[in-house]
Amino acid sequence: MITKTAHIILLFTLLLSSLCSCQSNEDIEQFIQQPKPVLLDLNVMLAAPQDDSNKPECERVKTLRLIVIDKDSKKVELNRLLDYKTTTDNFEYRTRLKTTQSVKCIYALANVENILKDKMNWENETMIIDNLSLLVLDSEIKESYQSNSDGYLPITSKKYEVDLTQPEGWKPEEGESSIYTVKETIYMAYAAVKFDFTFEMNNNITIKKWTIRDIAKQSYLIPNITDNAWETLIKIQGQVDPKDDDNTIWVTDYKMPEGTALSPYESSQEINLKLQENKWIDPTAYYLPETKNWISDFSKQIYMLSLTVESNGQEYELTPKQFPNLESLVRGTHVKVHAKISDVSPGAEGEVELEAQVVDWISEPEIKGDWEEVNSTTEIP
Repeated sequence: MITKTAHIILLFTLLLSSLCSCQSNEDIEQFIQQPKPVLLDLNVMLAAPQDDSNKPECERVKTLRLIVIDKDSKKVELNRLLDYKTTTDNFEYRTRLKTTQSVKCIYALANVENILKDKMNWENETMIIDNLSLLVLDSEIKESYQSNSDGYLPITSKKYEVDLTQPEGWKPEEGESSIYTVKETIYMAYAAVKFDFTFEMNNNITIKKWTIRDIAKQSYLIPNITDNAWETLIKIQGQVDPKDDDNTIWVTDYKMPEGTALSPYESSQEINLKLQENKWIDPTAYYLPETKNWISDFSKQIYMLSLTVESNGQEYELTPKQFPNLESLVRGTHVKVHAKISDVSPGAEGEVELEAQVVDWISEPEIKGDWEEVNSTTEIP
């Protein structure tokens, strides 16, 4: 009886495998017969991948939405939502799409579902095409930038335009697919900028508040940035080397939403410092909107830091200081700030020595975890 049952299971498995194989072959045959078929191999990556050590939860990739639009017909060919089923965001998502030869507009959007739930109807193709590049992050989602909230940082690509037109006279090389195939890497960058603070001061001084001047009230979800500037941003991965002024690269060819106001940005929560190796460290990472505070008189971006401190029961507003080595707050920028505060007392204003270093978010990634498709509203045939 057991043997008979085993034979039935084996026959059923072989039959199912044969049917699947036939179905797969039929799909391929049908695809090849379509006008100008092409295969698109997509590789989606973070521009600044990093390891898991001490990473705030909000910096992880939780969801990924991949959108492919035909530039000429305006048809949304792919709108796929995936959920990342792991505790790490060191990922590399790869997929192969069957489509036709033309120019495709491609977007990769991570962690945007809750932020945009009232702003986008993902099943409305017209809304996707017309509004995607105009979407703005504003004060309504300000709390999602804070590492102590349940929100995840939005991480997005620019709009990639990929030409899938087969070159005239193309022939596959030995071992290659007989179908013209294009490989494209889509990079994503954090839509926010990140600040970390450390302080050097006497034990009788308490930091009550810090203010950065000036920060944008709104920023684009999809970066409004030139292709060359985006390529530079990907290359330097959110960092510069301030020790070599001749080779310092600042990404400045990007835009904020038209009419966006800039204003002082104040720390909005109690600052609890921890003493470590003779320095006071703020364990909270602060995430601010992408900003471009261009000062025409100096032909560069300038940012200032003001500190409010308390000493022996009295509050003091310290003289604002300009951030050194900080000429861009393009998305993905990570600024480490160190402020050394001299003695503060009645009659003594207290001097601030300010250091700022733009550093990376990165280390070489280890590929882990799996993606699970949650919803697919439009699929390439």
